[in-house]
This record gives sequence, structure tokens and C-alpha cells, in this order.
Amino acid sequence: MCIRDRRRVHGEIQSKFLREYNCAPMKEVRAVSSMMQMLSGQPLRFIPKTDLESQCSVAMIFRFQENLRGSITCPKLEAARLSTQNAAQMAKVSQELLSSCMLDRINAAPSSAFEVLFTQRTKNPRDRHAGQISFPGGHCEKGETDLCSAIRETAEEVNYDLANPSQFLFLGSSSKNFFAYFKRERRTMVRLHYFLQRPDFTAEPIGSPSEVSEVHWVRLRDLMSPDQYKTVTAKSTSMVNLFPKNSLKGALVRTLLSKTDHKCQYQGFPIGKDETVMYGFTLQLTMHFLNELKKANIGLDNLTDDELSQLDSIVNKGTHVAFNFDSFPILLNRMFVTLYDQHRLRQFRA
Repeated sequence: MCIRDRRRVHGEIQSKFLREYNCAPMKEVRAVSSMMQMLSGQPLRFIPKTDLESQCSVAMIFRFQENLRGSITCPKLEAARLSTQNAAQMAKVSQELLSSCMLDRINAAPSSAFEVLFTQRTKNPRDRHAGQISFPGGHCEKGETDLCSAIRETAEEVNYDLANPSQFLFLGSSSKNFFAYFKRERRTMVRLHYFLQRPDFTAEPIGSPSEVSEVHWVRLRDLMSPDQYKTVTAKSTSMVNLFPKNSLKGALVRTLLSKTDHKCQYQGFPIGKDETVMYGFTLQLTMHFLNELKKANIGLDNLTDDELSQLDSIVNKGTHVAFNFDSFPILLNRMFVTLYDQHRLRQFRA
């Protein structure tokens, strides 16, 4: 082969690599990979259930979009089942695998690489969260860590075995344990764990009829788009549970909410054909993920300045609530906004 032909072939190979490296799906892969690597810089500790607090955990599960899975090369992982003991090592190896994923071809590649799994809870009169959008997960049982709880609850709810390394990669856990509400004078805390469905594992989630009415896959690119969100106006219920019943703040809040007509405005994300709105704690966990994604990619070329600015706007709007009271509107609105921000929302954007 002459020098001219070698240069031409080398140029074609370099051009193909750059097209693959800079296409939208691969930038998204690198953005998520950067975030997970940022998490790996912090010690990975798991939280057991205690008598003082009620611990919950949920799983945020990613998968590659369908028309991208056949184009993604992800090395095999020969390892034991995921457990609390080997989780730190598994997360490190999984993050390396994610960063090494490459596109074999970019023809007809989607604009978004990932989808995120959400569930819709079965309607049940005894469940105050019935019908709501959530992540798979639930309460820790006695002697169980938050990671083990996320694995068990996901298997029960959608028939996914997150501990199987030939099906799912464990990417890491949120550095924070989030306060959700008080129940029977005990704080309920929630931890978020990240998993990636391997591209060669194509089984669909199967919702347990007693717990899940529907499962939804949502494009990560849509979660990153401000125009996909909408403002929701409804009566506030979560404020009641932010303080113990026997506390002064708890008594004051309950009295005001019971005697005053009020509404609150907050951001929501419509999901599914019926456009059921994701809001509340699940939305705020999503805001935390987007905020971490933004922080991990500042100064990198994975996300543009406009995309970083959009993420900042989404997180700010998604972690703020406005109250509207018919009586004493200015005073009560300011007080409730301050209380709700201090005790609930600030933790997701800090």
C-alpha cells in the first residue's frame, strides 16, 4: 500500500472514530460515566436499618435505547453476585466498563443513549402513594442494608435481578441519605442506587400486580429538557409529615394546613400515555441526579454550556415549591416556602 493510500485509510479511521466519539449518544454515555466516577471518589458505605430511623432505598436503572443496543460494545464481566461486601470493587469495575463502551456503528443512532426505568404504583386505598410514579424500591428489613433492600425490592416489584453481573452493572450510590418524612415519630430516610442494564440483556421488566400497575422507560434526554416539565397546582400533603407530631413546628403546621385553604405549585414530569405526573420525592431524587450530572461535567466537553444551563434551570425549578394561602398569603407563603426548603428541598440541590 502506497503512502497516499495509507494516509487515506488512516484519515477514514480517524474520521470514523471522531464521528463515533462526538455523536450525541456517546457524549451522553461519557457524561453519565463522569458522574459515576465523581461518586467513586467518595467512600462507599451502606446503611443498615436501625430502631431510631426507618431506612428505604430505591434503584435508578438505566438501559441503552433499543436501536442502540446492538451497536454498543460492552466487555463481559466475570464476577460474583453483587453484595455489600464486594459492592465498592464492583462499582469501580462497572464504571470502567461504562467508560470503555464504544459504538460499533452510528447509523440511525438516537439522540439519547439512555432510558431510565420508572414504575407506577398499583392503586390501593391503604397506600397513600397509590397510583404515583416512583423508582423500584422500598423499606429495609431487619438486618438488611440499603443496597440489599434495593436489590430485593426491585426483584419483587419488576422481576429484575440487580445482583446478577451478567445482567446489570452496579454503578454506585448517592453520597447522601435523604430525609423523606416522619412516620410514628421516626425519620424515614431514602438512599439512591444506580444500575445499568447490560446491552446484551434484553428482558423487559414485569411489574408485580400487587405493587406495580405499569412500568415506563423515559429517555434521559427528555429528563434533561426543560420543555418536558410542567407546573402542577395541588393541595399540599407532604408538609404535614416534615415534623414529628409532638413537636411545636409539627403542631403549628398541622393547625395552619387544617384551617386554611391553600394550594402549592411545583414542577412535574408527565410520564406514559396517560401523562401521569411524576412529582414529589421521586422528582426530587431525579433532580439530585441531574444536579450531580451537571456538577461532574462542568469544564468537560460531554455537555454543552447550553445543556449545563438547562440542567441548572431544571434543578432550580424542580427543587422549589410556592404556596398560595387565601388567608395571610404573604406571611404564610414565605414561612412555608422557607420551612419546606430547609427541611426537604435543599438537600437535593446542595
